[in-house]
Amino acid sequence: MTTSTALRGRARVEYRREQAVSMAMRGVSYDLIAHELGYSNRSGPWKAVQAALRARTVEAVDEYRLSALDRLEAVYRALWPLVEAGDLKAFASALRTLDLQNRLLGLYEADEQGSSGYSIVQPDHPAFHAKVESAELEVAESLAG
Repeated sequence: MTTSTALRGRARVEYRREQAVSMAMRGVSYDLIAHELGYSNRSGPWKAVQAALRARTVEAVDEYRLSALDRLEAVYRALWPLVEAGDLKAFASALRTLDLQNRLLGLYEADEQGSSGYSIVQPDHPAFHAKVESAELEVAESLAG
């Protein structure tokens, strides 16, 4: 493969990643994103969006993250009255919503043994404060931007 062919291939991958993030931000299903962008199934665009979130290579990632956090907060607020009324299914859903928020904020870290398991970063841990400060800075920059 020539260098120019490799560069075109990378540019296409990056373009599809940007388009997948943009469409996901608008709430388009991964099935439809896959169809529109030529992925073989819904896992392709899902992986592209997750890679963009990890690498933060697409400018829209921060906006996507904020939008997703807003949606999760709305879900949590809708569930809370049911949780207070003792609805165990709502309680489980609320916990899952909090877990998704924590993952989106990057509040989990790999455990010390390097296994694939994760543990929550404790509020008194320096890594927690660094993550919160980083998230606050990202939000401030996106609002000023």
